[in-house]
Amino acid sequence: MIRADGPPPLDPRIERGLWAQLKYLGQKELAGDRHVGWKAAFRTQGAMDVVGIDRPLLGFITESGVLTPGEPVALAGLTAPEIDLEIAVRLATDISPGSDAAAVRAAMGPLTVAVELNDYAPLPVDPEPVLATNVYHRGVILGPLDGRRTWPSCVATVELNGEQVHRHDHPGELPGELVEVLQEMSELLVTCGAKLRAGEVIITGGLVAPVKVAAGDSVRASVDPIGTLELAFV
Repeated sequence: MIRADGPPPLDPRIERGLWAQLKYLGQKELAGDRHVGWKAAFRTQGAMDVVGIDRPLLGFITESGVLTPGEPVALAGLTAPEIDLEIAVRLATDISPGSDAAAVRAAMGPLTVAVELNDYAPLPVDPEPVLATNVYHRGVILGPLDGRRTWPSCVATVELNGEQVHRHDHPGELPGELVEVLQEMSELLVTCGAKLRAGEVIITGGLVAPVKVAAGDSVRASVDPIGTLELAFV
């Protein structure tokens, strides 16, 4: 999505939604819920077309939303729970808006596997309320951070109740596309005076299609060779 002549003007609906989202984040921080990072969202052309936007969106992650690996994941109160298998990165240094690929790579710290829990209800039709309510985010489970920064390739798989439902072979070197994700996020945040900062954890978007889950389901989500997470939903 990064263009040589710079991004197109920001959709006013996205700008208003971002300001509302950052206000929501500020309220959570005032209540003691520490901000720990960001999520990439609506990264595919099909997803962007649903709400008529020309760039991906983002949401925030707070401490209360970082779930403990190995503990049951409660779905009470969710209407349409789904999970996304993703790669997460912890930033080693700040990323300034306009940073080139080399600078973004240098800012990236260790990677890990992540599973994000979303509640896709109501269905998206307008990016402003989607952003204002934090883009359906309800939590994330993170694997152990791996000190390596690059892999020659990876294979993403999701098993639901013992049956493989998704597999994606990623032949390109990582971080590759992850650099573009961080550039996009940096450009979007700067419109509201925010930036990507050292220590933040970024979940970089689904590697395979989302998987609907319900109480009683079990999931094994893997990004080989980065890591594997096993989850039980109640």
